[in-house]
Amino acid sequence: VGVMGIDILLTDLQNLLETLEIPRQGKAILLNKRGEIIASQLPSHGDSGLELKKIELVDIRQLQAGKGGHLIRLIDKSKVHLSYKANETTGWTLLLALPYDSIMAPVSKILTLMASIHALLMVMLIASLGLITRWIILVPLESIITVINRMESGERDARVTVDSADEFAILGNEFNKLADTVNEYSNNLEDKVRQRTEEVTRLQQEITRLQIIEEKKRIYRDMHDALGAKLTNICICNSVAQRLVTSDSVKLNRLLGRIEKNCQQAIHNLKDIVRGMKDEDRSAPDFARLMLLNIAQRLKPENIVFQSDFQDPELINSLHSDLKVEIEKILLELVSNVLKNARARRVYCGLKQEDRSILLVFKDDGTGFDYPRMKQTGYGLRNISYRVDRLGGRVEVTSTPGEGTKFEIDIPVKTESNEDHREK
Repeated sequence: VGVMGIDILLTDLQNLLETLEIPRQGKAILLNKRGEIIASQLPSHGDSGLELKKIELVDIRQLQAGKGGHLIRLIDKSKVHLSYKANETTGWTLLLALPYDSIMAPVSKILTLMASIHALLMVMLIASLGLITRWIILVPLESIITVINRMESGERDARVTVDSADEFAILGNEFNKLADTVNEYSNNLEDKVRQRTEEVTRLQQEITRLQIIEEKKRIYRDMHDALGAKLTNICICNSVAQRLVTSDSVKLNRLLGRIEKNCQQAIHNLKDIVRGMKDEDRSAPDFARLMLLNIAQRLKPENIVFQSDFQDPELINSLHSDLKVEIEKILLELVSNVLKNARARRVYCGLKQEDRSILLVFKDDGTGFDYPRMKQTGYGLRNISYRVDRLGGRVEVTSTPGEGTKFEIDIPVKTESNEDHREK
C-alpha cells in the first residue's frame, strides 16, 4: 500500500505540473532535497517509475546553499534560463526553465528599437547642428566675406549689415569701424600723396628753371672764355695787320691767316657751346704742349716774351678731362686779360704738383690793377673765381697798379687713371 501511495503521489505531482501553463514555453521541474527529480515537464525527464533520477543540470549543493537564484544552462542543445526556489519545510526545490531566446526576444526588440531611435536622434542632431551652423555661423561669415570682396573690387563704402545682438554682430560692428578707419587713412594718404605730387612738380619746375639759368650761365662763361679769347686775338692780329699793309706783305699774309684760323676756331667753339658738347670730347691727348703752344701764339703778335715751366707734362696730360678743360679756360681768360689790359712785355706760366694738388702760377710785368675793386666789376675775374671754386681749389691774386700781376691757383688733383679706378 505504501509503494502504491508513493506512485499515486508522484503521478499526481506530475499531473499537477502538467496543468501548469508557464508562459514563453517554460517548463517546471520539482526536486527533492537530494536533487532527485520528483516531477518534470521536460520530455527528457520522462516517467521512470518509482526510480528517481538525479538532476544533472545543476549542482545540488548550489541549490542547497541558498533559498533561490538564477542559472543559465544548455538543455537538449538549447540555452535555457533556470530559476529555482527551495522550500524550507519539505526541502524540495522548484526549478523553472525558460528558453533564453524567448526571454531575450523582447529585450532584443527593445534594444533594436532604442538603437533605431538613437540613430534617428543622431541624424536629427547632425541636421540640426548643420542648420544651426549654417544660419548662426556661416551666413554671417559669408556676409562679411562678401563685403570684403566688394571692398577689394573698389566699393570703399561697402559695410556689413548688423541686424542681431550676437557675437557676429559685435564682429560686424568692429569690422565696420575698422573699414571706416582704413577709409579715413586712405583718404588722408591720398591727400598727402596729392600734396606731395604737387610739391614734387613744383620742385621739378624749379629745378628745370635753375638748370636753364645754369645752362645760360655756362653758355655765357664759355662764350666769354672761348669766343672772347678768339675775338681778342682777331682784334690784335687785325690791328697789327693794319700797320703792316704797306711795309711787310709776308707777315701781313701770315697774320691774315691767323685771323682766319681764329675765326674758324671761334665758329667751332660756338657750335660746341650751342650743342652742349662734353668737355672731355674737346680735350686733346697732349694737353700740356698744345696749351703752351696756344698761349705762345696768342702772345706773339704783341711781341710778348712767353716763358713756361710745366714740370711734369705727363702728369698734366693724365689729369681728368673736366679739370684739364677748366684749366684751359682759366688760362684763356688770363691771357685775354694780358692782351686787353696789361700792356706787358713778359709773361710766365708755371704748373707743378704739390702733394695732392696742382699749383698754377701765371704772372706778367704789366700795369697791374686794383684787384679788390676789379673783382667786383670784372666779369673775367669772377669767371676765374667761379671755375676755381667749382673745382674745390683756391686762388690768390697779387697785383698793384704799375707793378704787374701774379695769379696763384691751387686745385686738387683728379687724374683720369684715379677716376677710372674709383669707378671700377
